[in-house]
Amino acid sequence: MPKVDALESLLDTSDKMQGKLDDLAKEVKQKGEELTRIQAKLDESSKQLNDMTVECGKLKIIVEKDKELKDALSSQLADLKKKLADLDDEAKTLKKSVLLKDEAISTKDKQIIDKDHIISTKDDDNKKLNVQITDLTSKVAAFQDQILALQKENEQVKLKEEKMKAQMLEVTEKYDKAKSKIRDSGDSALGATMELEKFKTQLQQKETQVTELSGRLGSILTGGSGVLTDKEKLIEVFKAMVHKTQRSIRFCVPSITLLESLGLLAVIKAFPRTAVVQCAGDIKATDEHIIMDLKQKGVIFTQYDLKDRWVINRDGEDVIIALEKADGHIIGFYSNEPRFVSVLNSVVMEPWVKGIKI
Repeated sequence: MPKVDALESLLDTSDKMQGKLDDLAKEVKQKGEELTRIQAKLDESSKQLNDMTVECGKLKIIVEKDKELKDALSSQLADLKKKLADLDDEAKTLKKSVLLKDEAISTKDKQIIDKDHIISTKDDDNKKLNVQITDLTSKVAAFQDQILALQKENEQVKLKEEKMKAQMLEVTEKYDKAKSKIRDSGDSALGATMELEKFKTQLQQKETQVTELSGRLGSILTGGSGVLTDKEKLIEVFKAMVHKTQRSIRFCVPSITLLESLGLLAVIKAFPRTAVVQCAGDIKATDEHIIMDLKQKGVIFTQYDLKDRWVINRDGEDVIIALEKADGHIIGFYSNEPRFVSVLNSVVMEPWVKGIKI
């Protein structure tokens, strides 16, 4: 019986132990499930940690880039501050320059106003001058008619002079024959002497007439004033006036090329440095070397299209006014008489009034 009791006791103990085992198994199962949940949470936490580590790396890279950008921006900001300071200095300098320019512009405006007044005055003077030129042009036309008349008279005088010379030669021959007759015949000495005296009287009369004609011809062609009907004579007088230039000269020729062909380039270059030289005439493209050469000397050129004009005013002391016809004939006048120079100077100015300054 004791064995039975022990066995029952052992069974009871076994049941209790089984119950405890079941409880423990159940608890282990619960712990396992809880551990699984914890492991899952741990895995999730690990994953989140990895994600955070990656994100932290990215942020670190961004921070480094931000730092580099910040350094670059700081450097740029420093450069900008320096440039701003430089610009501020430039602005101050520019402001001073603008103020100075404003003052200069104000001065220039005043000068322009003064020049406008001068130009206005000059315009009035030019109008008066144009009126004078028109008046003088009509006088020149009348003067040209007088020159033509003088030219015809000159030709007639030349013919008379030639005729008188021929008559004089004839009288001389008769005189020589009379002297021969006196030598050959002593019987008719008285008659021959009377004939000789007659021839001598005629000879003296012819000589007087020739002298008068020569004097009259000389008064037309020579002296301080004179008529010009021959181109060679015109060029001779023209070149002589150019050579005598000391202070100023204003001249017009049909073509600027003539300065070279007449040998005047070296003469003009030899003028005194203070001499004022103004030249007008027809300027061709082939005359460029003449223009460039004389401009270095300070010569002022004016394009004047009319190719018939020879004019000159030398030092305000000599003047020439001449027209060259299409056939080459010359009609002109020259003078060193102060009153003529003063009167004709307005006509001399026509090429510069109507021409174009180069």
